[in-house]
Amino acid sequence: MKKVILVRHGQAEDLQLGKTDFDRRLTDLGKLEVVRVGRQLFDEKLDPKTLITSHAIRAVATAKIIALSLEFLESKIEINKGLYNGTYSDYLLSIHETDEKLDTILIVGHNPVISQTVTYLTAAQYVFPTAGIVIIQFDVPNWKSISTGAGTIIDILAP
Repeated sequence: MKKVILVRHGQAEDLQLGKTDFDRRLTDLGKLEVVRVGRQLFDEKLDPKTLITSHAIRAVATAKIIALSLEFLESKIEINKGLYNGTYSDYLLSIHETDEKLDTILIVGHNPVISQTVTYLTAAQYVFPTAGIVIIQFDVPNWKSISTGAGTIIDILAP
């Protein structure tokens, strides 16, 4: 049994003149949203063995807040540049490359691709709010066996 926790980053600043989308930071509300869902993950006793995040500023900040909530070492957060401006295939590749000894992973990413990833993995339609979380379970022997429609949504968390 494998479990993937997909997290959309918290609310970010509006795009400003002279800044790139990549550099957008979490707003105060965005930080609060992530703290709330981080507590929910902790209360649900979800214990991801790895945290993978896009390298965008707002995604890394989201991953760090969640890591703190879950008592996960910040230094063990994995940065995956393919998750920023990538496709659901990039998310799937991250899943497939996961160490087989692990049974639960958490990935922080961006809309619309993170929503498309849920659809690909579960055949269910879901549009993430900021800091939204979808937990998907797979009855598969290994990470590489995860494919289209193989997962079941077992929980949805929102701030």
